[in-house]
Amino acid sequence: KQSMSDLRSETRQLASKMEEQVAEFREEKEQLLEDADENCRQHTKQQQYIEALTRDLDSLEANNNELCKTIATLEKDLHETKREASCVPKLEQQLHNADTTVARLEQ
Repeated sequence: KQSMSDLRSETRQLASKMEEQVAEFREEKEQLLEDADENCRQHTKQQQYIEALTRDLDSLEANNNELCKTIATLEKDLHETKREASCVPKLEQQLHNADTTVARLEQ
């Protein structure tokens, strides 16, 4: 009889330990699910951040292309202005010659 009683007691102890372990596993499972949810939220935030950075980069590239076109136009305009400016001394000389000629004719 004693051994049956001992077996029942051991069985109750084992069942109690098993229940504790099941409860611990459930808590761990819940924590893992919460962690997984948080990881998913973080991944989504990171994905949105990457998408925003990609849009910003695309915009910067477009702005850079426009700036390059503007610089090319300005360089062309500067070259044209320099070319036109190189004619100024000749024109000044021609104006001076004309003034001299007019002054002589007026005498």
